[in-house]
Amino acid sequence: MTRRRVAGGLRVVAITRLACAVGAARIARMISTLSRFEKDTCPEDGKNASIKVRVLHEACLKLGGEAHLAEYLDVTVRLVDSWLKGRAVPPDEIFLKCLDLLENRDS
Repeated sequence: MTRRRVAGGLRVVAITRLACAVGAARIARMISTLSRFEKDTCPEDGKNASIKVRVLHEACLKLGGEAHLAEYLDVTVRLVDSWLKGRAVPPDEIFLKCLDLLENRDS
């Protein structure tokens, strides 16, 4: 399978050889799995989210997704996802770094 890096994610370019080897149903599942990893969203806990979660969500939107926010904060995407979904509370230094980012909205 040949892959090409496009807009922060992997896209399947050519899968004809693989189609002969593993079958169409398995390929469809593989493409579906890859597609899930390509989506870079900013999940939100909802209206009742804490101020920290709302600030992280705004920073996520500004940077263009969880992967970009994780890179900016120098943490894992999984950790950012848990903060955005309200499963964990981000440390104060992360919150302040996001506030600094949002303060410079025009830059």
